[in-house]
Amino acid sequence: MEIPTWWLVVSGIFFVMNIAFFAILSVMMLKLMKSAEEMKPKIDRISDRVESISQKVDSVAGKFDSMASTVQGTVQSLSSKTTSTASSVNAFAGLATGSLGKFAPYIGMIATAIKGIQVLREMGVTLPKRGKRTPTKAIERKK
Repeated sequence: MEIPTWWLVVSGIFFVMNIAFFAILSVMMLKLMKSAEEMKPKIDRISDRVESISQKVDSVAGKFDSMASTVQGTVQSLSSKTTSTASSVNAFAGLATGSLGKFAPYIGMIATAIKGIQVLREMGVTLPKRGKRTPTKAIERKK
C-alpha cells in the first residue's frame, strides 16, 4: 500500500508548523524566566513589608483584646438599659395608638384630600378661587 501524496504534504506542513510553534514557545519561555528573575527582588521586598504589617496588626489586635472585655461589659450594661427603655417606649406607643385610633379615619381622609389637591396642581388643574361675596343685605342697601 502506497501513502498518498496529499497526506505527505499535509503531514509535512503540520510538522513544520509544530517546529515553528515549539521554537516560539521556547523563546517566550526564556523571556518569561528573565522577567520572573527581575521581579523576584521586588516580590521579596513586598513579602518583607507584608510581614512587618502583619506584626503591627498583631500588636494592635493584642491591645484591642484587652479593651474588648471592658467594651463587652459596657455593651451588656447598655443592653439592659436599652431593653427597659424600649419596653417603656412600646407601652407609650400602645397608649398613643389607642387614643389616636379614634381619629385615624379622619386623619386618613384629610391626608387623602391634601394629596389629591397636590396631584391636581401637578397636573395643571387650577381650582376655582372664591371671590368675595357680598351679603344680600349689602346689595339691597346700595339700591
